[in-house]
Amino acid sequence: MQLNVHEVSQILSVSDKTIYRWVSQGEMPAYKFKDQYRFNEAEILEWAAIRKINISPKLFEAPEKKDDVNPSLAEVLQNGGIFYRLEGNDSRSAIMSLIKSLPLFDETIQQFLLESYWAREDINTTAIGDGIAIPHSRVRVVPHIARPLAALGFLEEAVDFGAPDGQPVRILFTILSPNLRDHLRILSRFMLALRDTLFRNALRHQELREAILNHCRRIDDSFVSAKKPNI
Repeated sequence: MQLNVHEVSQILSVSDKTIYRWVSQGEMPAYKFKDQYRFNEAEILEWAAIRKINISPKLFEAPEKKDDVNPSLAEVLQNGGIFYRLEGNDSRSAIMSLIKSLPLFDETIQQFLLESYWAREDINTTAIGDGIAIPHSRVRVVPHIARPLAALGFLEEAVDFGAPDGQPVRILFTILSPNLRDHLRILSRFMLALRDTLFRNALRHQELREAILNHCRRIDDSFVSAKKPNI
């Protein structure tokens, strides 16, 4: 999804002037089209996560249509899975371990994901710091899956992903979605969850699946409560 300057400023809760400054300094990814800046929403979310910039919860507000389901973090993690002791001695083999753990029964889709994830990693690291990486492809929609899913993987040994903070990666998080809207909702929800101290500690200590899912449910509930009007 392509955004303009004002839409990005609303997502990041900063002024339009700040967005222009970041772009002019070469800090923020942007594309110029007919003398106007345009931004890729997923790239902006990843960029903000690396720099620990607040993200507005508006990205997962109430669905626009009756049949437009807003997936919760706990739900998509249950769909995809939480995996421990994944093998890997570099970014490619670590990503392969995660992808091969996913509940994908079509080897063609699995191979497509591997190649597209590796190609994206070759362009620029998907590590966001603090030992976490969010591997993905440049094409963030997987049309052949029935429902959105996310997977969390813990590596047996820390792997160098060339993270901006220099820390090796032990935690992998990835999203597979049949549409871009759900992908962005899940990504934004995960980014906000990383600001929760208990959730981050659960990841850092590689807590059991149910404990991590309970943290996700608690965070999902807090998002819902925050949107309820005061009576």
